[in-house]
Amino acid sequence: MSAISDLLDRVVDDFRGIDVRVYGEESPLRNPWDEFKDQVQNEKSPYWSVYLEQAGMFIRMYVEDLQKQAFADLAVSVRTSNVDEMCRRLLKRLLTRAEKESIEFEPFDFEYFYYPLLDFTGYAHVRERVAWWTCNAKVYSAAAPFGEVGFVDVSRAEDVLTKAQFEQARADGWPEKWPRS
Repeated sequence: MSAISDLLDRVVDDFRGIDVRVYGEESPLRNPWDEFKDQVQNEKSPYWSVYLEQAGMFIRMYVEDLQKQAFADLAVSVRTSNVDEMCRRLLKRLLTRAEKESIEFEPFDFEYFYYPLLDFTGYAHVRERVAWWTCNAKVYSAAAPFGEVGFVDVSRAEDVLTKAQFEQARADGWPEKWPRS
């Protein structure tokens, strides 16, 4: 691995290890590094400057802690030996990495749900959470009894189902309306 990748890996590990969640304890993001990536890829929070400052502090700490030869190797990689400029360039690379990496979310606390879909009911089996309110799911209905895979906005869910209820809906041929109990 390159000196740049090694240093950025350490910064990412430090972000992952931060115990404070700006988005709160209920955040669906796995860790503060995912919060950082979410802000780079989507909307910046009011605390974005704190994230940038923290990233800069991590980078500077590692740069200033390098042994002479490691510093020289890094200077060649980033094409400068000026510490301030080196830190700016490394921060830019960290932002590029955050822009390219996929954001990881905690799974939903349910696996099955149903929701209105045109004139019938869709029965979704969650495969993976892919965004704050979106999942990749296999959805069954009277119109698609063998299921179709796609992305579903879980905010449309009428209610969650247990596995037994989901299997009952399957046995009943995916009824157009799910009887609430």
